[in-house]
Amino acid sequence: MPGLADAIMRADAASAGALLSRSQAMAEEALENQVSQTVWLAGQARALGAAGATAFGAGFGGAVWALVTHGGAEKFAREWEASYAAVHRARPSRGRAVRVMTPSAGVWRSLS
Repeated sequence: MPGLADAIMRADAASAGALLSRSQAMAEEALENQVSQTVWLAGQARALGAAGATAFGAGFGGAVWALVTHGGAEKFAREWEASYAAVHRARPSRGRAVRVMTPSAGVWRSLS
């Protein structure tokens, strides 16, 4: 998604959130490849305070990722998972269905 990495590097949550919302909208409206659960998860992530969220994968299922601050990530993950289980009457998973990940600085190669 053009501009997302730059927005994240600048810590510009508003811009990143807008790009993620656009991505989710395009998946729902243009690709028409989302199921009710991925649509709900993206919306619920924003309702719980994520800067943005979008589904990914092959479509008609898959996964959703959300952009949240590092300090609030664990609490967000617990609330997101619990709210999904309550609304969708999902059985408790073996292990966590929601994973908290911190992006790395990436790999850099010197051209000199």
